[in-house]
Amino acid sequence: MRLLKMCLFAVCGAVLALTGGPRTASAELMYNFQVGTWSAGAYSKQNAKQFNHCAASANYNSGILMSFSVSRSFAWSMAFAHPSWRLTQGQT
Repeated sequence: MRLLKMCLFAVCGAVLALTGGPRTASAELMYNFQVGTWSAGAYSKQNAKQFNHCAASANYNSGILMSFSVSRSFAWSMAFAHPSWRLTQGQT
């Protein structure tokens, strides 16, 4: 429970700092909440009860989706997506 609280504070802090789905098919939602236009949640691995990661995302008026995730081992990731982007793997 302590790790879950730390994760929630970390995600909230990141969201607040930036505003002042990545949702994984193999994850199960343990807890979710809203902070302004941001949706966030804590996830476990599929069919497990142990915390795996937290994720938060928000859609902007430009159509860009911005998301953050922090894992059980405190590894952070950030992603941007837009429906009209046509990126090629390996392209610079």
